[in-house]
Formats: sequence, structure tokens, C-alpha cells
Amino acid sequence: MRRSTDAIPAFEDTISLVVRKYGPAHPFLVSYYGNASQAYYNAGDHGAAIDRMRRALEIAEARTPQSSLLAQVLAGLGNMLGGDQRFAEALPYLERGLAIARSTIRANHPFIAQVLGDTGTVLIGLGRREEGRARIMEALSIFEANARPTLNWGVTLFMLGDAEAALKRWPEAIDAYGRARARLEAVVGKQAAYVLMARLGPAVVHARQGHWARTLAITTELLAARFDEESERTLSQVRFWHGAALAELGRDKAAGLAEAAAARAALAGSESTDPAVLTEIDTWLTAHGVTVVAPPKRQPADAKAE
Repeated sequence: MRRSTDAIPAFEDTISLVVRKYGPAHPFLVSYYGNASQAYYNAGDHGAAIDRMRRALEIAEARTPQSSLLAQVLAGLGNMLGGDQRFAEALPYLERGLAIARSTIRANHPFIAQVLGDTGTVLIGLGRREEGRARIMEALSIFEANARPTLNWGVTLFMLGDAEAALKRWPEAIDAYGRARARLEAVVGKQAAYVLMARLGPAVVHARQGHWARTLAITTELLAARFDEESERTLSQVRFWHGAALAELGRDKAAGLAEAAAARAALAGSESTDPAVLTEIDTWLTAHGVTVVAPPKRQPADAKAE
């Protein structure tokens, strides 16, 4: 996140230079706005990220219609809106980006797989779980056909784990998380935040089935391991499930509840926390007598002040 924040001024300076030299609608700006957008998003400023990506889209629509570049911008905007839980808004951008990509690049290109995976996640967010899983499976078939290890392949396997868990296909979810972990470790190493997410997945699946001893074993192992600085938000989820398991097993109920509540407070303080994650946590805490204060309802990140 720090690296993304540090990069933002350079991206904005480049945009200003291009605008001064070539005007506000030069095709070069599509990529520059896109790069700035991703930096803002990674830094947690979703409003600025979506604003920059919308600007990139305006220029791409006018200057590079029906191009693979337009497909990338559409997919990027859809992905960011989906990450902001704005699934209904995200889906048309992803679907249109996918359609253009299919008409402009080869059918088994990894970018098409990436957009299929993102579309699947958005469909699941809209409650269209089987349809979403089918998109993710189509994405995986493309990655497998290319047979080149990539981060997106591992992330898509993680998406499959989430899809199977949403459908309560517990063994399939654990298998998918395990495959995601293996793929991600091979690409980004064992200490990456993505790997921590894949390793946490089975712990959550076990908890949902009431297998708290398994959840405790996994989370204890994760808390003893070392992960990179990008992992803090996911580590808060690990601490919640570790505390919940302690309480459920009666090992140290007071300490477990305190750990779970502290983890919840850390997650609620981050704009990047998935609201569905917070809802599941709040449901468990409330059922165990812990009072939680719901965070204020978030405005869309790019909403304009009145």
C-alpha cells in the first residue's frame, strides 16, 4: 500500500504533462489514467481510483472504440466497482469488456480468463451463485490450457474456493483453496498476502461447519507464521477466527471473545473490508453476547458531495 501511495504523484505529474502537451483527450492518457487509478485503488482511495478509471473510459470510448484497450478499461472499472460491493453497477462493464475482448483477442488469452473470473465473483455477489461458478470454471479452463503459472490463475482458484463455499460444497471449497495456495506460493512466495488468504479459507469453511478444533489449529499456525506487510487486514480475520475458536471450544472463552472483538474493530476501521465478512463476524459476536456497533453505511466511493 505504501508503494502505491508513493507512486501516485508521479502518475498525476505524467497526466498533467501529457494534457499540457497533447490535450485532455489524447489516447496516451488512457493508460496513464489507468495506472493512476490502480495506484489509488491499492492505496485504499477507491473514490479517486474509480474517478480516474471513468476518465480513462471516456477517452477510450472516443478514441479507441471496440479495441482491446477499451476492453481492459471496461473490465478494470467493473473490477473496481465489484471490489466496492457495487455488483449491479459492475456487471455491465465486465460483460461489455468481455464481449469486446472476445472479438479482439484470441479466445484463450489470459485476459479473457481474468475477466471471466471477475464476472463470476460479481455474479456470486448478486446471488447468482451457480452462474458465477460456471464463469470461474470457464476462466480456469483457459488458464489450464495456457499452462503458464500466473498470479491470476492462483487468484481465480481462490475465487473458486469462495464460490464452492457460497454453495456449501465444503470439500470442494477446501480443495480449491489448497490448489490456490500451491499455485500462489509457486508464483509469489509463501509470505504473500494472497497465500495467507488461501490458507485462511479452509479455517473459515471448518468454522461454518462447526469444526472449531480444525479452525483453531489452522489459525494458530497462521498466527505463528510470517507474512508480508500487505497481509494485516487478512491477519485481522485470522485473529477473529482464532478468538472465535477459543471461545467455541471453551479453551479460554473470555480471551477468545476479547480477541474476536478486537479483530472486528480493526476490520471495521478499514474501508477495504468486505461488508459480507463483517456481517458474518457481527452475526457470530452478537450470538455470543458481544455488542457491536454497525459502521455507517458507506456512500459509493466516487459519490460527489452535494
